[in-house]
Amino acid sequence: MRMNTWWLNVSGSFWLLMGVSVRTLALEPYAGVDLGMAAPTEKLRRTADVGGVLALRGGVRLFTLADSFTLGFELTPQFAAMPLDSGVSTKGRNVQSVFSLTAGPRFALYDDYFEVSLSSGGGYYTHTFGVIDDDGGGWYLSGALQYRLGQGNFLGLFARRDEAHMRPVKGPSTDLTTYFTGGLIFQHVFAPVGNE
Repeated sequence: MRMNTWWLNVSGSFWLLMGVSVRTLALEPYAGVDLGMAAPTEKLRRTADVGGVLALRGGVRLFTLADSFTLGFELTPQFAAMPLDSGVSTKGRNVQSVFSLTAGPRFALYDDYFEVSLSSGGGYYTHTFGVIDDDGGGWYLSGALQYRLGQGNFLGLFARRDEAHMRPVKGPSTDLTTYFTGGLIFQHVFAPVGNE
C-alpha cells in the first residue's frame, strides 16, 4: 500500500511539473548591443592599454517561472580594441584587438521596471590585429542591470570578464589573455513565438 501511495505521489508530481513547464515555455527571442570600454588585466596589461568594446547579442528566453525569473540561451560576437602600450614595439600597428564568438546560458530576474541578469559561457577567441597573433578557446562571465523603457526595450549597464587561452604578450607564453569590459547595453525583447 505504501508503494502505491509513493508511486501516485511521484507520478502526480511529475505530471504537475510537466504541466507547469508547458505553461511556462516562453520562447521569447531578444537582440541587443553592448558598447563601452575594454580594460586589459593581468599579463595583457604589458601589451595593451584601456580601449573600447562593441558586442552584439542574440538569444531566446526559453522558460519563465513565477513571472519573475527567466532561463535562456544567448550568442555573443564581441570585438574589443585596445591601444598598444607605449613601451611595446608596434611594428607600425597601434591597436591590439580581440574577436570572440561565445555562447552560453543566461539567467534573469525581473519585475515591471528592472531586469538583473547573469550569463556565462565559452567559445572561440582570436587576436585579429596588433603585435600578437594567436587564438584559442575561452570563457566569460557577464552581468547586467537594465531598466524597462516599454514596448520590449531595455537600457542599462553591463560588466563582463573574458579569459582566453591565447598569448597575452609577444614571444613564447603559456599565460592567459584576460580583459574586463563594461558600459551601456541596449536590448529588445520580441513577442513570444506563436503569439504575434
